[in-house]
Amino acid sequence: MRNIFFAIALLLCLPAISQKKSAKPTDPLKGIEPLLEQVLKDRKGAGFAVAVVYKDSIVFAKGFGYRDLDKKLPVTPQTLFAIGSCTKAFTSSLIGLLNKESKVEYDKPVREYLPELEFYNNELNLSVTLRDMMCHRTGLPRHDYSWYLFKTNSRDSLLRRIKYQEPTAENRQVWQYNNFMFLGQGMVVEKITKKSW
Repeated sequence: MRNIFFAIALLLCLPAISQKKSAKPTDPLKGIEPLLEQVLKDRKGAGFAVAVVYKDSIVFAKGFGYRDLDKKLPVTPQTLFAIGSCTKAFTSSLIGLLNKESKVEYDKPVREYLPELEFYNNELNLSVTLRDMMCHRTGLPRHDYSWYLFKTNSRDSLLRRIKYQEPTAENRQVWQYNNFMFLGQGMVVEKITKKSW
């Protein structure tokens, strides 16, 4: 009887002891560095930096190429780049998240969130919404010289300049690119979240 019990126990354990140990899960970032080096080579770029963030942690950060070709200064994860209009996508995403949390409404006049924002006339003051600003349909053209010719490091100073920007179309009638509208949205985000943006 003892032998039968031992044989049955051995048969039951065989599947567990005969299996190979499962391989360690593969690294999803394995091979990313040569791939990014190839991108730099193929695009004939000077340099760039890449960061991969998972949840709240940076799991990969590396610079590729040079931040200064003449001096052969390498790009590092700390190299600063001009971010340009990428911030518009971030700002719109933040506005979307605030809308989802019922902290802003797209179609409320923006001055309900940012009363210090003044437009050229009272009609615009009462009617321009976050949606209008996001869609570049406020009737205000670019007015880029407002910051190129009169430089300032103060966003508040830039925001005050909007009231002097004369519209060239009615609100919601045409699409006209205007960076100042995204500045205003970013300031709405900061005011509501009480966090710098």
